[in-house]
Amino acid sequence: MKAIRRDAGEGRVVIEARADASDVDHALDLAQSRFCDQVGVPFEPGLTPADAARRAFGIADLDQVVAAQALDILVPFAFDRLRLAPAFIPSPMPGELPRRGRPLVFILHAMLKPQFELSSYEPVKITLPPFPDLDRMVRDRLEDLREAHATYEEASATALERGMSARLTLRSTVNGEPDPAFSCEGEPFDVGGTGMGDAFDDALVGMSPGEARSVTLRLARHPLGAVQGPVAVDIEVTCDAVLTKVLPELTDELVARSFPLQGGVEGFARAYRAEIEDGVRYDYDEHCRSIAAAALAERFEGSIPDEVYEGCMPQAMQQLRAEVEHQGTSWERFVADMGGEQQASMTAMVRLRGMLVQEYALDAVYRREGLAVSEADLRDVCRSFNFGDPEGVRRSMEEWGQGFLLRETAERLCAAKWVLAHADARIDGASA
Repeated sequence: MKAIRRDAGEGRVVIEARADASDVDHALDLAQSRFCDQVGVPFEPGLTPADAARRAFGIADLDQVVAAQALDILVPFAFDRLRLAPAFIPSPMPGELPRRGRPLVFILHAMLKPQFELSSYEPVKITLPPFPDLDRMVRDRLEDLREAHATYEEASATALERGMSARLTLRSTVNGEPDPAFSCEGEPFDVGGTGMGDAFDDALVGMSPGEARSVTLRLARHPLGAVQGPVAVDIEVTCDAVLTKVLPELTDELVARSFPLQGGVEGFARAYRAEIEDGVRYDYDEHCRSIAAAALAERFEGSIPDEVYEGCMPQAMQQLRAEVEHQGTSWERFVADMGGEQQASMTAMVRLRGMLVQEYALDAVYRREGLAVSEADLRDVCRSFNFGDPEGVRRSMEEWGQGFLLRETAERLCAAKWVLAHADARIDGASA
């Protein structure tokens, strides 16, 4: 792609982007794949997305369906080509849509990322949490291993209490229909640790062998997707027996039953510590940087233009919706709990302002200190998206024209590292 920039004054630019035929074909391919993912077109080996969509939905010309999305996909490549950082990604001016095998010219009117200053650049004063206790995490993992091999014996107790165990039979229904997700025959449960919520555990307290009780679980979504949206699961619980849990001794033989190649207890402990240490360190450092960046943001000065908020709000709402649904709550339920769409939008706006203030504060430090992004910074950004495959993240971002976003995020990460390294920091709980 070729792109020409023309300054339009007041931090704005006009970009004329010229995508050649291969750029257009690439964007259409990406748009086709995204469409199939979004609408759930079944993947079949050997079929292109267009073939799969034709077979699944009878779509004769998938390029025509996704042409507008392909144009949106082309837009970031123009900024990446010019190495510009926009305040937000604008929509292209109305014009011709992409057509496979043909070049395309499109025009962008963009606002560049605004620059702000801070009231002070002195070291921030912060309190950090202590580094997680890796030895304790290893001990907890070994205890989990004992739990996994626990056995149960019938107990003499006649009534269940929290901390006790029981053999239960569950008969569950949803809307009057049997529900296998919450049904079982004579399975052991630990009262207070069933994983089915406090309402279920509370219903078990006081039960005696042979007794049956009813309990209703109200869930944001069904774990097997049997019902869309919030669901009520009616469960008939029968206590077959009160049990005593017996944990086995932690021995090399016990470890070998699950991990025969780890060399017993000590070998497993060393291997597990090595496995988690890098990730724990990364998460801890990221948390400390967020504390430092939040303290820095308190020094932000200036007013963010309304145009920036308006341009960023669609993505902010999309992110909020994704987070809500990831937590197991439907968007409709969240909006109702918030008091309506307007209040939900206000929540997104407050979150957006906090994010922008922090990002612009880090930009100010990056400029003032003359910092430079390293390969380690780029890698750490990619690890934040996928800890196990940062190289794959980088390839994907570059494939989608997101190189400018990768660089911008790495600059802010570099600044956050600098702020933390120069902070007046104390560890919570440490003596002065």
